[in-house]
Amino acid sequence: DESVAGSFTVSVADGVAALEVNGTVLSAAELAALSPTAPAVITTPLGTLALIGFDPATGVVDYVYTLSDDVDHSGGAVSDGFALVLTDGDGDVASGTLSIAVADDAPIAHADADEAISTPGNPSSVAIGNVV
Repeated sequence: DESVAGSFTVSVADGVAALEVNGTVLSAAELAALSPTAPAVITTPLGTLALIGFDPATGVVDYVYTLSDDVDHSGGAVSDGFALVLTDGDGDVASGTLSIAVADDAPIAHADADEAISTPGNPSSVAIGNVV
């Protein structure tokens, strides 16, 4: 599994009442209780978003995104999107999207060595090594 840590900021004048992420609603109290050992986990077909912290003074929400499996990039760039709906203290609502780009990892070729040993009078050679 591949993971990346990040954060996003929510900003409201009347204080955060709730944050909805892909249909999962977290109250202000639930946001304040977030921690790495008590995250809110949202799962998509591509991976999981673990909300691991919230600072009500700054509005910063910390997260760790973990990719579930290999992703096909043959059609171009791939991202995992999370719909955000923020509700403030007097009921005003704002929405946005958290998009996490999924990097296309590529195979890495490593130089390798091989040697052939031949002995006088024995025309066969034995290869030692592993060239992949």
